[in-house]
Amino acid sequence: MHIKQGYGLVEIGVICLNLHEENPIVYNAVGKPIIGMEWRIEASGPDQGELVVRSKGLFEGYFNAEEETRSRLKGGELYTNDLVSIDSRGLIYIVGRKNEFINVAGKKVFPQEIESKLMQYEFIRECAVIGERDSLTGEAPVAYLVPRVGLTEAEQQLQEERIVQGLQSTLSSYKVPRNFIWKSDLPKSPLGKILRAKLRSG
Repeated sequence: MHIKQGYGLVEIGVICLNLHEENPIVYNAVGKPIIGMEWRIEASGPDQGELVVRSKGLFEGYFNAEEETRSRLKGGELYTNDLVSIDSRGLIYIVGRKNEFINVAGKKVFPQEIESKLMQYEFIRECAVIGERDSLTGEAPVAYLVPRVGLTEAEQQLQEERIVQGLQSTLSSYKVPRNFIWKSDLPKSPLGKILRAKLRSG
């Protein structure tokens, strides 16, 4: 049995399904758009852009929220706010949220790219990367980490050094978090979504 990813939004329903038709199987893709889903990518960079979709199931607008409706629904298309990339097989990958990027000296850094690297470390149970103010670059990425088991301060420092070395080998230097903050848990919504705003405020 293989875990199959899907992707959709309340405003339009299911958009993509990963049916594992490719060989080898690609787990980190959300698959290809379903039949009847019209889509395009509005480029924001050389390899990625915002996913824009349309189908018969598209909503008509948000209740009592005309401004939000105008920002998301344009010309009968839904601007998802999700940044994606697509490979040569037509598989779509979620890169990040358009409104969650960190602006480091004018360069866009998407938390999900860093978080996916952090979650490869066996001692990290959860993580969240946010942008915090920096006097030189405007913003800088900071990583909040929840360990799988308790770590002493000395152990945390050793693991941070290991993380930095690993990230420096796979990411541009401006994407490497300037600071690591260890927590016992991360603030979440009732549905389990990490509340990044609460990390910023406290």
